[in-house]
Amino acid sequence: MAPKTAACSWLRNCWCETLRERLRHGPLAARKAIDWAAGLAHGLAAAHEKQVVHRDLKPDNIFLTGDGRVKILDFGLARHVGGPGSKDPGLHGDDPGLQQETHTGFAMTDPGTVMGTVGYMAPEQVRGLAVDARADLFSLGVVLYEMLTGERAFHRETAAETMTAILKEECPDPSIGRPHLPPGLDRIVRHCLEKNPKERFQSAHDVAFALEALSEPAHAGGPAATAIRGAGTRSNRGMLAVLGLGVLATTAIAWTFLPSLWSNNSTSAPIAVGTATQVTAEDGLEIDATLSPDGKLLAYSAGYARRMRIFIRPVAGGRLLTLSESESAFEYQPRWSPDGSQILFLRPEGVFVASSLGGSARQVAAGSFAGASWLPDGARVLLVRTTSLAIVPLAGGAEKKLMDGGTDLHSCAWSPTGEWVACSDGNSQSVLPGRGFANVAPSAIVIAPAAGGAFVTVAERTGVNLSPTWSMNGRQLYFVSNREGPRDIYVMDVEARGAHGAARRVTTGLNVQSMSFASTFDRLTYVTSSMRANIWSIAIPASGPIDATGAHAVTSSNQVVESIMVSRDRKWLLFDSTFHQNAEILRMPMGGGPTEIERLTTDPAEDFAPDLSPDGRLFAYQSWRGGTRDIYVQPIDGGAAQALTATPGQESYPRWSPDGRAISFVDQVTFIHEVVHGNLFVMRRQDDGRWGQPALVVDNTETQGMWMRRPDGDRLAYARLGRVELINPETRTSQVVYAPAPGSTDPFAWSVAVGDDANTLYFKSGDADGRTTIWSVPVGGGRPRLLVRFTDPNRQSIRPDFAVGAGRFFFTIEDRQADIWVADVSKK
Repeated sequence: MAPKTAACSWLRNCWCETLRERLRHGPLAARKAIDWAAGLAHGLAAAHEKQVVHRDLKPDNIFLTGDGRVKILDFGLARHVGGPGSKDPGLHGDDPGLQQETHTGFAMTDPGTVMGTVGYMAPEQVRGLAVDARADLFSLGVVLYEMLTGERAFHRETAAETMTAILKEECPDPSIGRPHLPPGLDRIVRHCLEKNPKERFQSAHDVAFALEALSEPAHAGGPAATAIRGAGTRSNRGMLAVLGLGVLATTAIAWTFLPSLWSNNSTSAPIAVGTATQVTAEDGLEIDATLSPDGKLLAYSAGYARRMRIFIRPVAGGRLLTLSESESAFEYQPRWSPDGSQILFLRPEGVFVASSLGGSARQVAAGSFAGASWLPDGARVLLVRTTSLAIVPLAGGAEKKLMDGGTDLHSCAWSPTGEWVACSDGNSQSVLPGRGFANVAPSAIVIAPAAGGAFVTVAERTGVNLSPTWSMNGRQLYFVSNREGPRDIYVMDVEARGAHGAARRVTTGLNVQSMSFASTFDRLTYVTSSMRANIWSIAIPASGPIDATGAHAVTSSNQVVESIMVSRDRKWLLFDSTFHQNAEILRMPMGGGPTEIERLTTDPAEDFAPDLSPDGRLFAYQSWRGGTRDIYVQPIDGGAAQALTATPGQESYPRWSPDGRAISFVDQVTFIHEVVHGNLFVMRRQDDGRWGQPALVVDNTETQGMWMRRPDGDRLAYARLGRVELINPETRTSQVVYAPAPGSTDPFAWSVAVGDDANTLYFKSGDADGRTTIWSVPVGGGRPRLLVRFTDPNRQSIRPDFAVGAGRFFFTIEDRQADIWVADVSKK
């Protein structure tokens, strides 16, 4: 009996159509693909629970029923993995997603024999290795990719080339040509298609959960809120769920506004963005994209860390020009003059202008700036410091202060009518090249009268709000926001008196970092960025230096980790992670594996910088759940979080004292060229358990304080102006442990860590090329000793955060990418 006929003999309401036949008509709608893939995942889960691996999942073996369901057929290559002597589980269970076509049992093949269909096999099948249920999840990812694109993920001319592609190549982005696919769907596909089975989803149930989280809007008691075990849960099942769901475990929470993605209810926006074309695809960062007034030329910054150059290229294609001939230049944030003849840009030492055809640059203003932009007349420049704005004539002359009142201003734009200035306020480091680029933190959009006056907030600091841009008539303000999921473009009306309407969505699913319109508003350019940062570890060398290429990966997920801490008993590693879409607090045993990772926080807000109390009962962290950075403490075994601060300030990096009776933290004030300027505070727990008011210990610090137990009293170690210092928080007496000699090549301390040895401090630094180093210095003072070098420019530990414990360094290694796109714009 042919498979199709046999299937139709028992399938009720059968269409007698395979998925292969359906795909001949083209890719499926995203909603249909999600629903069918979830049904397949449930069917596989039923088989896997009976210890059966299908091993040949493909569109030819998937049948579609008249009632809209999918059925998995043809278990001819299925393998029972229950072990010798185990009972044949059978395939006639009650699960509607699982049916058996034949009654001949299972093909028990030997390792070394390649079984399956080329193009749908997992890498371990291609190699002839023994397989488990995760091989079916790889095949499911291939099928889902084909449902979304109509193309096979690894199709090549020959079977040998196809198998090589499965082993060594990544599949193309499924969103190419379908830019409105939910971004989470792409991540599910890629998580299924990990080459290493340990890095895939770990069960079909997890795949089904992630897909269903995309297909249904969440509510407080929905699947994402109940299926993942919360703080303090230590069961293996819960830990596995954390890992298996990958970055999308809380997609249902993060995508509360998902129905708008399907209906695309942005029709009230005054413009429509057409099909986008990717303009750059080089390795590294291509950022700060800006269009010439006529929309024909594109200027942008490109490079790594502290080596950025400005490039100019025709949008339609042609010769690439550089604004500066120096390959060691550090130039960024280009801005075209209103007539297109000049480009304004930043260097660390000030604001410069040069001809758009290249050549020597002239300095307009000296100092550290968070940004600069043109006034509409082309004869004056707006200078942006983090707390104030000023104007300077392009031809030279004194600055004129315009207004104060910002907290972290950047990305400012003068309206074409000359009435308003719009800025982003908050997280300026996220738009500056260097260690903080693409940093995750909320920001607001503020406007102020161009003639001077107070700032008015038009987009609250409840999420990311960046890149404000005025319409041609100055009556609409466009900006980038993540208020409804990924970063997209929004618009709001701004009246002459400053009143503003509600923001309306212009695009869906772009994942925009920054944007720029041509002055005619018929063309748009924008930057998309991606970042992956995992924890790595290396033994502290007895004699150095050693190369960081000898480090080993502690985590290897599609996530961003920023801060790491080792518990005082050296049993736990705590860290923040975007593993669940937004940043949450996780912990794992020292030396543990991915299945032992435990999620400690579940709030939809971003949580960072955890630290475990010395008795192991509480953990402290910083969170944005109150609208600003604040310090929270929470029981490790579950319970409500307690806010220790609730101010407009930016309190961060809480660290427990050795006796557990005090917490230090940094109040981040401003970010200027990668350096955090803030103040170090200590707050103490009273005998009745309540926390007292924070007390200022030292000002103008750049990093967190790290407690160190000393015979004559506890100390706080910190970095300040490149120095390593210690202070007694009780007496306020301080000492300089290390200071770089002025004008020398001595390392500049970014951050400090305390290890097992009470006589040694460690600090992180970097050279002029952006290569990171780790040093040690005696507590009593002396010359620092270089311990670890990060020589590979593509494997850098860019952030200042690192930890020490159990004789090892723990740090993140980041892969940061940003590319530029151009799209046509039409008026509605």
